[in-house]
Amino acid sequence: MTEQNSNDATKNKAEKPNLITDMAAAQETRFVDYKDENGDKKTREIKVMEPDIGPTAAILDLLNVGDDTADFGEVFDRVMNDVITEPRMSYGQMEKDLPDEYKKKTVNKKNKRGEDIKLHLVFPGFRKAIQIFMMIDRPSGASNITGTLKEIDAEIFRTADKQVVKEGYWNAGGYAYGLGMFAIGEAQDFLASALTYNGNLDALVKGLTFLKSSQLK
Repeated sequence: MTEQNSNDATKNKAEKPNLITDMAAAQETRFVDYKDENGDKKTREIKVMEPDIGPTAAILDLLNVGDDTADFGEVFDRVMNDVITEPRMSYGQMEKDLPDEYKKKTVNKKNKRGEDIKLHLVFPGFRKAIQIFMMIDRPSGASNITGTLKEIDAEIFRTADKQVVKEGYWNAGGYAYGLGMFAIGEAQDFLASALTYNGNLDALVKGLTFLKSSQLK
């Protein structure tokens, strides 16, 4: 083989793809702005990466799984596993790091009969909390008040003896008569405080936003 032919063969030989190089080049840095428990502005840094088409499609499919419902608990679990590369995040670690004061709350309120009552709230865990919080509106934009009330009854509000609350709890003759809509707002605020601790929810949303925008390039 002549020297010229040898050079041509070298040029025409395709370089072998390198998985590690591709993954490193795909990483991008994002900055997450949030407010801490004192209301002070903070910023944290995360690194994100566009996953392969399989995980990407699976995450996007979860944003509407049918019946105008999304599985946000699974969406953000996969975002932590497949999109956010640094820092490593998980529901278990976030729950471990969450201070106890975010895990339960008692609210003093008057019911529609004018009686002083106490509403007891418990944190249901990050996966369930994210699902309830994000599904206050359905993927179509329609409100999900009925579904949210059922969820907060089952997962968040408890009676004084720690029993699950039923819908009658908020109705005429019930302990918290007339406070159903107040309870929904109170539950959302309670969940928001826990989910946004240390900018966690902001980081997850930033990761999901990156994934969705990367598909438009």
